[in-house]
Amino acid sequence: MAAVGPHVDIVTLCGSDTKLNDNSEDWSDAIKPLGEGNYDPKEFLRVLKKHKFSGTIVLHTIGLVKKPASHYQTSYDLYQKMRAEVAAEPE
Repeated sequence: MAAVGPHVDIVTLCGSDTKLNDNSEDWSDAIKPLGEGNYDPKEFLRVLKKHKFSGTIVLHTIGLVKKPASHYQTSYDLYQKMRAEVAAEPE
C-alpha cells in the first residue's frame, strides 16, 4: 500500500474466506456479503487507516440471499461498526 497508496482512489470491501478455492468458478469464497467468511475485514480497514486512505470504499457483494435493501442496511451498519472500532484503536 505504501507504494501504490497515492495512486489509489477507490477500494472494495467484502466478506471473504482466508483460504480460497482456486477452482471456484463464481468467486463465492472470495467475495461474500460483509460479515460472512472467516476473514476479518478490519485488517484491511487498519491498512487503509495506516496509510491515511481518503478515497471511496465500495461494498462488493456476490450471491446475495437476502433482499438487496435488507442486505444493504445490514452491511452498512456492520461497516459503520467496524470503521468506528478501527478508528478508536491507537495508531
